Amino acid sequence: MRNYFVEIKDLVVAEQVGDKSNVVYKVEWFYVCEDDVASVIVTTSKTLQLDVTDLSDFVEFDSLTKEQVIGWVEETLTENDIVELKAELDKKIEEHNMRLRTRHFPWATTP
Repeated sequence: MRNYFVEIKDLVVAEQVGDKSNVVYKVEWFYVCEDDVASVIVTTSKTLQLDVTDLSDFVEFDSLTKEQVIGWVEETLTENDIVELKAELDKKIEEHNMRLRTRHFPWATTP
């Protein structure tokens, strides 16, 4: 079984925007797939640029929760985005299952 989810990597903050401090400007996040059958976890890294021109719903940095920030990311994802992210991660798992590796050419002399 495969389980897909968003995980937050980092929050990039602007020290000051208007009268607000520590304003989240970017969310660096991963889309994650855990595959129980292959016993593997794969990720793809993304960045969400936030609009900081309207801070009417501003939440103090120290009051933010993981769920809030994940919600910001998930609100921006379309159904098509999710299909594409899942396909990208599924391909990584397929490549993992094929046990891909880089090898020297058979005609090359090894160092």
